[in-house]
Amino acid sequence: MWYVSGRRWIDGDSGPEIAGSSMPHAVSSDGLTWRERETAIMPTVLGEDECHDLLCPIEIEGAWHAFFAYRHATGFRDRPGRGYRLGHAASTDLKTWRRSD
Repeated sequence: MWYVSGRRWIDGDSGPEIAGSSMPHAVSSDGLTWRERETAIMPTVLGEDECHDLLCPIEIEGAWHAFFAYRHATGFRDRPGRGYRLGHAASTDLKTWRRSD
């Protein structure tokens, strides 16, 4: 199971906002008991406060590809150019990711 988790809170334009994201994942052999794996950090293109969302990693011909949404931590609701974008990264080991968006 993959999920997205914010790394810290910052003061945003209209109150607290989550800044930065990691991509933790957990594994289970029975669907009931989960073991968290090492956190994989997605490289950023917008700086350390870049936020990721809606992560969807899939395996294609022996390589992992992650499709996700990303945005600035602040101003994304009302400032042009700071809203959500579609991102892509690839990995062979699920730990080291190379962005290509």
